[in-house]
Amino acid sequence: MNKALSAANTSLYGVVHAVVVALGLSPGLGFVHTGHIRSFVYDIADLYKADLTIPIAFDIAARLPSDIASETRRAIRDSMKDGKFLETCVQDITSLLSDEDEVIEYGPDALEAPRRCHALGLQRPRRPRRNLVRRGRPVTIIVVTACPPGLRGHLTRWLLEISPGVFVGTITTRVRILMWQRVTDMAKTGRAIMVYSTNTEQGLAFEVHNHDWTPIDHEGLHLIRRPNPNTSLPITGWSNAARRRRQR
Repeated sequence: MNKALSAANTSLYGVVHAVVVALGLSPGLGFVHTGHIRSFVYDIADLYKADLTIPIAFDIAARLPSDIASETRRAIRDSMKDGKFLETCVQDITSLLSDEDEVIEYGPDALEAPRRCHALGLQRPRRPRRNLVRRGRPVTIIVVTACPPGLRGHLTRWLLEISPGVFVGTITTRVRILMWQRVTDMAKTGRAIMVYSTNTEQGLAFEVHNHDWTPIDHEGLHLIRRPNPNTSLPITGWSNAARRRRQR
């Protein structure tokens, strides 16, 4: 297991190091890790270990191959290629370090052009720039009905109440999961529904509590199933024909 983790993390460090250098950043200026020439590389790599290297290392170790290190490196390579890891890493780093309106160039041309122009005393030529697509912060909406006042007070600690029982805000995934657990515990007989941004075709998903309308997954799309109207109730009273016969 340790051998698989070491091989997976070493491969991850190498790719992240290449991205950091390509963006013109210093690998040694870390925020969490300090005192090492690759401190910033370790900071960024920690963002992906839980989703990338750790699951692959456990999977490879369970197979017990003859060469664990080689199998792990190949699995990391294939996962990065299929998941477009380089694009994701570039977007994450630039979104963490850049201003909202700043346009970032990356690649060898972006690093060499300023140096050549400065050495020759020329103004840097204008050319089209690549705008990196930034990941927006996830939006969460929670609507509660007939719930205790304490629940509404708890939700206002994290979200903004824009209407009675309607809360909106941008929170992390972990906070959203813990908040929904608290909602289901405190709602009791009340109703609650949550809509949040996620990586799906529609860009959102639903959670409900004590609702007749329930979310379902239909071929990758999140839909809401409405309760069927009860049409089997017995008919009471006289029919029109019976009323006419009685009037005669």
